[in-house]
Amino acid sequence: MARGRLIFAVDLGGTNLRAGLVDASGRVVARRKAPPRGDRRPAVFLNTLAELRSELSAEVKGRPDALALAVPGPMDAGRGWVCSPVNVPDLGRAPLAAMAGKALGLPVTLVNDATAFTLGEHWRGAARGHPWCLGVTLGTGVGGGAVLDGKPLLGARGNALEIGHLTVEPGGRPCGCGRRGCLEAYASASAVRRRAMELAEGGKLPGLLAAAGGDTVNINSRLITEHARGGDRICAGLLEEAGRYLGRGLALAQALLDVDLAVIGGGLAGAGELILSPARESLDLHRFRTPTELEIVAGELGGDAGLVGAAALALNLF
Repeated sequence: MARGRLIFAVDLGGTNLRAGLVDASGRVVARRKAPPRGDRRPAVFLNTLAELRSELSAEVKGRPDALALAVPGPMDAGRGWVCSPVNVPDLGRAPLAAMAGKALGLPVTLVNDATAFTLGEHWRGAARGHPWCLGVTLGTGVGGGAVLDGKPLLGARGNALEIGHLTVEPGGRPCGCGRRGCLEAYASASAVRRRAMELAEGGKLPGLLAAAGGDTVNINSRLITEHARGGDRICAGLLEEAGRYLGRGLALAQALLDVDLAVIGGGLAGAGELILSPARESLDLHRFRTPTELEIVAGELGGDAGLVGAAALALNLF
């Protein structure tokens, strides 16, 4: 690995777009965040990437050697295709890696965004030194990734551990994927926000609605967490419910993978113990009993985790 090598890492989620230059030690030397929920059609998205690369390169007075692109699934990573991601529908079905490589003149690594989060926390964050771990992101959707015996679990096409689409409530709430009862329909930041909006519209969360300026569209996980911490029992209950379902999903994942650490990230992870504590209780209730105890912790890298993890894969560290 050449000294001074820089990776242009991009982490595209259902809401946010983050970009940064990551060096060979895993340090994000420069970073940018694009406006949330922007136009993600491929041509517009690639123009945005070109602008971000120019800004970052100017800041550090250096050019990246490769592009590491973390996007939500489903995908065909081997062929470099995105396949109509559930939470970024604008991308459609497209050979995104080839398009980005041509537009930017860089070799491209395509990886699932939750896998990138997991690899980042494994390399430089809360899962450092843990060869058997999984990561879960609670954002617009619920994503998952895993490291098994120190190596990333990628799957045949890059879609391994789509934990958000495990069924945790058969016949339950509708999910954006078209099915019912998925973990994503209960434990994502979007799911909690939807429930809070429904309750606020029904007059059951007047304090939260007032804090949102009287408009339910302004309700978000940060406001819900603030009110839960301030003693709002309904908001606390929404987070507790999400945590309980998260614990169910983690129990299923542990039974399959025999991991001993789960790192939780994404916007809803900002609720901390309000969601992690009920997740631990639910895991203990639902898990298959083996000698392996699964510890649940919050991520340490924040918004940098996906950038660092995508860069790690591009640097061939695994």
